[in-house]
Amino acid sequence: MADYIKIAEWDRFQHYKKRNPPWVKLYSSVLDDDDFDCLPDDSKLLFFCLLPFASRRNNQIRLDFNWLQKKLPIEKKITGKTLQPLIDADFIECYQDDSVVIAESKQDATPETETETETETETEKNKYMDFVSLTSKEYYTLFEKFGEQGRSDRIAALNDYIGSKGKKYKSHYHTILTWERRDGGSTPKRKPVREVLDKFYAEGGMK
Repeated sequence: MADYIKIAEWDRFQHYKKRNPPWVKLYSSVLDDDDFDCLPDDSKLLFFCLLPFASRRNNQIRLDFNWLQKKLPIEKKITGKTLQPLIDADFIECYQDDSVVIAESKQDATPETETETETETETEKNKYMDFVSLTSKEYYTLFEKFGEQGRSDRIAALNDYIGSKGKKYKSHYHTILTWERRDGGSTPKRKPVREVLDKFYAEGGMK
Protein backbone atom coordinates (compact mmCIF):
# COMPACT_ATOMS: atom_id res chain seq x y z
CA MET A 1 0.00 0.00 0.00
CA ALA A 2 1.19 3.49 -0.82
CA ASP A 3 2.24 5.93 1.89
CA TYR A 4 -0.02 8.84 0.94
CA ILE A 5 -3.27 9.54 -0.86
CA LYS A 6 -4.55 12.68 -2.54
CA ILE A 7 -7.72 13.94 -4.20
CA ALA A 8 -7.49 13.56 -7.98
CA GLU A 9 -7.84 16.74 -10.08
CA TRP A 10 -7.44 18.77 -6.90
CA ASP A 11 -7.34 22.14 -8.66
CA ARG A 12 -11.03 21.80 -9.54
CA PHE A 13 -11.92 21.89 -5.84
CA GLN A 14 -9.70 24.82 -4.90
CA HIS A 15 -10.93 28.25 -3.87
CA TYR A 16 -7.70 29.78 -2.59
CA LYS A 17 -4.53 28.67 -4.29
CA LYS A 18 -1.76 29.98 -2.02
CA ARG A 19 -3.01 29.48 1.50
CA ASN A 20 -4.99 27.12 3.69
CA PRO A 21 -8.49 27.46 2.16
CA PRO A 22 -11.46 27.94 4.52
CA TRP A 23 -13.66 26.04 2.09
CA VAL A 24 -13.46 23.91 -1.04
CA LYS A 25 -15.66 23.68 -4.11
CA LEU A 26 -18.06 20.77 -4.47
CA TYR A 27 -19.77 20.78 -7.87
CA SER A 28 -23.39 19.64 -8.10
CA SER A 29 -22.43 17.67 -11.21
CA VAL A 30 -21.14 14.95 -8.88
CA LEU A 31 -24.80 13.98 -8.42
CA ASP A 32 -24.96 13.10 -12.14
CA ASP A 33 -21.59 11.35 -12.29
CA ASP A 34 -22.24 7.64 -12.86
CA ASP A 35 -18.75 6.71 -11.68
CA PHE A 36 -19.65 8.34 -8.37
CA ASP A 37 -23.16 6.86 -8.31
CA CYS A 38 -21.70 3.36 -8.56
CA LEU A 39 -19.57 3.83 -5.45
CA PRO A 40 -20.68 2.24 -2.16
CA ASP A 41 -22.25 4.78 0.21
CA ASP A 42 -19.39 4.37 2.69
CA SER A 43 -16.90 5.35 -0.03
CA LYS A 44 -18.98 8.38 -1.00
CA LEU A 45 -19.05 9.60 2.60
CA LEU A 46 -15.29 9.06 2.89
CA PHE A 47 -14.73 11.18 -0.23
CA PHE A 48 -16.88 14.04 1.11
CA CYS A 49 -14.93 14.01 4.37
CA LEU A 50 -11.55 13.83 2.63
CA LEU A 51 -12.20 16.97 0.56
CA PRO A 52 -12.03 19.54 3.41
CA PHE A 53 -9.47 17.38 5.20
CA ALA A 54 -7.18 17.50 2.15
CA SER A 55 -7.53 21.28 1.97
CA ARG A 56 -5.88 21.58 5.39
CA ARG A 57 -2.94 19.45 4.35
CA ASN A 58 -2.12 20.68 0.86
CA ASN A 59 -3.76 17.52 -0.51
CA GLN A 60 -1.18 15.29 1.18
CA ILE A 61 -2.95 12.71 3.34
CA ARG A 62 -1.02 10.03 5.19
CA LEU A 63 -2.42 6.60 4.40
CA ASP A 64 -2.93 5.36 7.94
CA PHE A 65 -6.43 4.05 8.60
CA ASN A 66 -6.19 4.36 12.39
CA TRP A 67 -5.09 7.99 12.06
CA LEU A 68 -7.83 8.77 9.52
CA GLN A 69 -10.40 7.18 11.82
CA LYS A 70 -9.46 9.65 14.56
CA LYS A 71 -9.37 12.66 12.25
CA LEU A 72 -12.52 12.17 10.17
CA PRO A 73 -16.12 12.32 11.47
CA ILE A 74 -16.91 8.76 10.39
CA GLU A 75 -18.10 6.27 12.96
CA LYS A 76 -17.96 3.17 10.76
CA LYS A 77 -14.50 1.63 10.49
CA ILE A 78 -12.44 3.00 7.61
CA THR A 79 -10.65 0.22 5.75
CA GLY A 80 -9.02 -0.49 2.43
CA LYS A 81 -12.39 -1.82 1.27
CA THR A 82 -13.84 1.66 1.81
CA LEU A 83 -10.98 3.43 0.03
CA GLN A 84 -10.35 1.06 -2.88
CA PRO A 85 -13.51 1.94 -4.89
CA LEU A 86 -12.43 5.60 -4.85
CA ILE A 87 -9.03 4.60 -6.22
CA ASP A 88 -10.56 2.31 -8.85
CA ALA A 89 -12.85 5.12 -10.03
CA ASP A 90 -9.97 7.65 -10.17
CA PHE A 91 -11.31 9.96 -7.45
CA ILE A 92 -8.33 9.25 -5.20
CA GLU A 93 -4.69 8.69 -6.16
CA CYS A 94 -1.94 6.92 -4.22
CA TYR A 95 1.66 8.02 -4.16
CA GLN A 96 4.84 7.15 -2.32
CA ASP A 97 7.26 9.11 -0.15
CA ASP A 98 9.07 10.57 -3.15
CA SER A 99 5.72 11.98 -4.38
CA VAL A 100 5.81 9.85 -7.49
CA VAL A 101 2.28 8.71 -8.27
CA ILE A 102 2.02 4.95 -8.49
CA ALA A 103 1.87 3.62 -12.05
CA GLU A 104 3.38 6.83 -13.46
CA SER A 105 6.91 6.44 -14.80
CA LYS A 106 9.45 9.22 -15.15
CA GLN A 107 10.15 10.44 -18.66
CA ASP A 108 13.75 10.69 -19.83
CA ALA A 109 15.61 11.67 -22.97
CA THR A 110 16.57 8.14 -24.02
CA PRO A 111 15.32 6.85 -27.38
CA GLU A 112 12.14 4.78 -27.43
CA THR A 113 12.87 1.09 -26.90
CA GLU A 114 10.96 -1.98 -28.02
CA THR A 115 9.71 -2.45 -24.44
CA GLU A 116 8.32 1.09 -24.34
CA THR A 117 6.55 0.52 -27.65
CA GLU A 118 4.97 -2.68 -26.30
CA THR A 119 3.83 -0.84 -23.18
CA GLU A 120 2.12 1.83 -25.27
CA THR A 121 0.37 -0.90 -27.27
CA GLU A 122 -0.91 -2.49 -24.05
CA THR A 123 -2.59 0.80 -23.05
CA GLU A 124 -4.36 1.26 -26.37
CA LYS A 125 -8.09 0.58 -26.08
CA ASN A 126 -10.14 -1.53 -28.42
CA LYS A 127 -13.85 -1.07 -29.03
CA TYR A 128 -16.26 -3.85 -28.10
CA MET A 129 -19.84 -3.71 -29.33
CA ASP A 130 -20.96 -0.09 -29.87
CA PHE A 131 -19.68 1.84 -26.86
CA VAL A 132 -17.36 -0.21 -24.61
CA SER A 133 -13.60 0.42 -24.78
CA LEU A 134 -11.04 -1.85 -23.11
CA THR A 135 -7.34 -2.53 -23.42
CA SER A 136 -6.31 -6.03 -24.45
CA LYS A 137 -5.11 -6.68 -20.91
CA GLU A 138 -8.41 -5.51 -19.39
CA TYR A 139 -10.37 -7.66 -21.86
CA TYR A 140 -8.32 -10.74 -20.95
CA THR A 141 -8.54 -10.00 -17.22
CA LEU A 142 -12.34 -9.96 -17.47
CA PHE A 143 -12.16 -13.41 -19.05
CA GLU A 144 -10.00 -14.65 -16.16
CA LYS A 145 -12.46 -13.24 -13.61
CA PHE A 146 -15.80 -14.16 -15.18
CA GLY A 147 -15.21 -16.61 -18.05
CA GLU A 148 -16.13 -16.00 -21.69
CA GLN A 149 -19.91 -15.83 -21.19
CA GLY A 150 -19.60 -13.74 -18.02
CA ARG A 151 -17.33 -11.28 -19.79
CA SER A 152 -19.72 -11.02 -22.74
CA ASP A 153 -22.72 -10.48 -20.44
CA ARG A 154 -21.01 -7.70 -18.49
CA ILE A 155 -19.76 -5.92 -21.60
CA ALA A 156 -23.25 -6.16 -23.11
CA ALA A 157 -24.85 -4.75 -19.92
CA LEU A 158 -22.47 -1.78 -19.90
CA ASN A 159 -22.89 -1.25 -23.64
CA ASP A 160 -26.70 -1.19 -23.35
CA TYR A 161 -26.59 1.17 -20.39
CA ILE A 162 -24.27 3.65 -22.12
CA GLY A 163 -26.34 3.42 -25.29
CA SER A 164 -29.63 4.07 -23.52
CA LYS A 165 -28.45 6.74 -21.08
CA GLY A 166 -25.64 8.42 -23.01
CA LYS A 167 -23.40 8.26 -19.94
CA LYS A 168 -19.62 8.60 -19.98
CA TYR A 169 -17.19 6.72 -17.75
CA LYS A 170 -13.52 7.34 -17.07
CA SER A 171 -12.80 3.60 -17.25
CA HIS A 172 -15.18 1.00 -18.65
CA TYR A 173 -13.08 -1.76 -17.10
CA HIS A 174 -13.32 -0.31 -13.60
CA THR A 175 -17.02 0.42 -14.09
CA ILE A 176 -17.63 -3.28 -14.74
CA LEU A 177 -15.65 -4.21 -11.63
CA THR A 178 -17.52 -1.62 -9.56
CA TRP A 179 -20.90 -2.96 -10.70
CA GLU A 180 -19.78 -6.49 -9.89
CA ARG A 181 -18.59 -5.53 -6.42
CA ARG A 182 -21.78 -3.62 -5.74
CA ASP A 183 -24.52 -5.87 -7.04
CA GLY A 184 -23.16 -8.76 -9.07
CA GLY A 185 -22.73 -6.92 -12.34
CA SER A 186 -26.35 -6.00 -13.04
CA THR A 187 -27.40 -2.75 -14.69
CA PRO A 188 -26.75 0.06 -12.21
CA LYS A 189 -29.45 1.70 -10.17
CA ARG A 190 -29.05 5.32 -9.13
CA LYS A 191 -27.56 5.48 -5.65
CA PRO A 192 -29.14 7.87 -3.16
CA VAL A 193 -26.32 10.42 -3.21
CA ARG A 194 -28.50 13.17 -1.76
CA GLU A 195 -29.38 10.92 1.17
CA VAL A 196 -25.68 10.44 1.89
CA LEU A 197 -25.12 14.22 1.85
CA ASP A 198 -28.18 14.87 4.02
CA LYS A 199 -27.02 12.33 6.58
CA PHE A 200 -23.49 13.77 6.55
CA TYR A 201 -24.63 17.34 7.25
CA ALA A 202 -27.33 16.20 9.70
CA GLU A 203 -24.60 14.61 11.81
CA GLY A 204 -22.70 17.88 11.95
CA GLY A 205 -20.60 17.60 8.82
CA MET A 206 -16.90 18.34 9.23
CA LYS A 207 -16.17 19.03 12.92
